[in-house]
Amino acid sequence: MRLTTTILIVDAEPDVREVLEEYLCAHGYATIGAANAAAATAMVDLHSIDLALVDVHMLSADGLKFARHLRQRHPKIALVVLTSAAVAFDRIVGVALGAADYVHKPLDPPKMLVRIADALRRAASTDDPTCEIDG
Repeated sequence: MRLTTTILIVDAEPDVREVLEEYLCAHGYATIGAANAAAATAMVDLHSIDLALVDVHMLSADGLKFARHLRQRHPKIALVVLTSAAVAFDRIVGVALGAADYVHKPLDPPKMLVRIADALRRAASTDDPTCEIDG
């Protein structure tokens, strides 16, 4: 793993992005913010991303579609889905797309830190060939 873990924060709300970027940077993560799926897609193509925090209810594009794109084109990027809606369907679809976790807004930065570390740990363990089951 690289010395610095890079997290892409995809959220239409600038305040949410700013709070997460500042908090995660203060805890040793590099962050990249994107306000919509198009910007996020460009960032993923330009940078090496370890984890993406994706709001599934962005205004300009569907976060679930971006999450699907991420899973198809960049399956090694850990994915944590964010939402302000308490809709069980979104949670089921997010997990079905391969999200490591699903977090409701408003966000609690210390809890997010724990969930991010857990998602990164799980993503790293799937890259470990010793974890594969011979069949």
